[in-house]
Amino acid sequence: MLTSTLLILSGSLLTLASPNRLADGQTITISLHKRQSSSPVTVDGVAQIGKLSLMLRKAAKKYETGAANFHQNTGESLPGWSSDAAEKRQRKRATGSESLTDEDSEEEWAGKISIGTPAQSFLIDFDTGSSDLWVPAKGVSSTISSAHNIYTPASSTTSVKTSSSFSIEYGDGSTASGPIYKETVTVAGLSATSQYFAAVTSESSSFASDPIDGILNLYSEGKVSSNVFSFKLATSGSELYLGGADTSKYTGSITYTPVTSQGMVEGTDYVGSTAVSTTNNFIVDTGTTLIIATPTAATAFYAKISGASKYEDTGYYQVPCTTLDSLSVSFSFSGSTTKFTVPSSYLNLGLVETGSSYCISAIAYEDIGVNAWILGDVFLRGVYSVFSLANNEVGFATLA
Repeated sequence: MLTSTLLILSGSLLTLASPNRLADGQTITISLHKRQSSSPVTVDGVAQIGKLSLMLRKAAKKYETGAANFHQNTGESLPGWSSDAAEKRQRKRATGSESLTDEDSEEEWAGKISIGTPAQSFLIDFDTGSSDLWVPAKGVSSTISSAHNIYTPASSTTSVKTSSSFSIEYGDGSTASGPIYKETVTVAGLSATSQYFAAVTSESSSFASDPIDGILNLYSEGKVSSNVFSFKLATSGSELYLGGADTSKYTGSITYTPVTSQGMVEGTDYVGSTAVSTTNNFIVDTGTTLIIATPTAATAFYAKISGASKYEDTGYYQVPCTTLDSLSVSFSFSGSTTKFTVPSSYLNLGLVETGSSYCISAIAYEDIGVNAWILGDVFLRGVYSVFSLANNEVGFATLA
C-alpha cells in the first residue's frame, strides 16, 4: 500500500479517512520556520564534532527502529537489514561511553496546529521522519507542563478517548507515552475530524527545554484536491503545501521518480560530472539535517574528491576547505537524467579546528541498518520536493 510505502520513504503517515474531496483546486499552505538549535554544530567557524556525532547516532537508531518495525509489520526486510546485524550494532554502540543527551543537535521545521473544540494551540515539529501525532496532555510532569502548551481532554467537546495507548522511544533515547484519543485537529484552516493522536502523560524531562510542544505526522482526510504534499525548506519562506505543488515556489517542471515496494527511491550520486554509483537507494527525510551515506557508498564517493579523508572515527570526512567550497555534488533519480545539485555552501560544516585548512563535509556516513542513503535538509533545502500518494512517486524541482 502507498500509505505504508511513504511511511518508510519519508516517515509520514497519511490517514485517508474519506475518498471525498472538496472543490477542485483546494489546497492548504502551512508556513514553517526553522527552530534554531541553542547548541549549534559550528562555533566560531569550527565544527563541533561531538554534536555532529550525536546526529549520526540518533539517525542510526531511528532507522534501525524503523527497519525493525517494517519487518515486524510486513514480514519483509529492507535492503541490508537483518535482526542479527541489528543486534550486533546495538551491542557495539552499547560499549561506547558517550550518552545521547543532547536534544538540540538537530534542528526542526516547526508550525502551528490546534486540537479540540474549542481549539487548543500547539507548536509542532513537522518531521517526515516521524509517523505519529502527539502532544503533552494534562497529567504530564510539572517540569513539562510549565514549559509547554498542554492538551486538556475535558475542555474539548470533541474529545474521545480510545482503549489504546501510545509509547515511543526516539533515536536520542528520549521517550513519550500516553493514551490515544480521537479529536478534531486543525492545520491552517483544514480540519480533520476523528483524527487519532496521543495525549502524552509521560515524557522525558529533556523535552522540557525544547520549545516544540509535540510531533506531527502529515495527514489528509480527503479535505484537499489531491493526495499530494510538497515542501519548500529554506532560510526564509519555508512551507508545507497540502493538495499539490505550489507553482510559485519552483521553476520548470517537476521530475518524478517512482517509489519502490520497500518505500525508497533509486538513483545516482555524482561528484562533478562523474557518476559514482547508479544503484543507490535513497530515503528522503525532513527530520534529518545531513546527507548520510552508507560506509561503502561514502568510500566510493570520497575517492573521487582530491584530499578527502576520514576524520578519525567520527562518521565524517575532512576535505580541503577550498575544495569543499567549490565542490559540485548532485543526485539524479530513476526515470530521469535530470541532476539536482547541492549548493556548495550547504556542504561545509566548519573547520576541523581553528587555523586548519580542512573542513568537515555535510555528507557523512553511518551504518543505519539499511542499505540506503538518507537525503536530509542539506539536499532538501536546495530543491522543491513533492510527495504523491496518488501516483506512488516523489518529485523534485528547481527552487524559484
